[in-house]
Amino acid sequence: MSPTNRVAAANQSFRDLSDKIEHILGQACQLQPKDSNHISLATNMAQAITEVFMTHGALVTVLSPLILSAAAELQEHVDSDNSRISSPPVWTQI
Repeated sequence: MSPTNRVAAANQSFRDLSDKIEHILGQACQLQPKDSNHISLATNMAQAITEVFMTHGALVTVLSPLILSAAAELQEHVDSDNSRISSPPVWTQI
């Protein structure tokens, strides 16, 4: 794959990630505040962000503020070992 195609693929992966974050946010906003699914949605979002950054982060040239906002909010809710989401994120902060 040419360098141009690799960059295009990286940018597409980040656009797809942005769409996934929006989808998860939509699901989260429909949950009741005490619903235990907030943690699983946050975990799914964190895993998706990590995977795309690890795979395509070095080549991306277009990065949505939504992705950065989601990553920052999730980081606030990771346990001290950085191994899991320990509390539900404030979805409206993303």
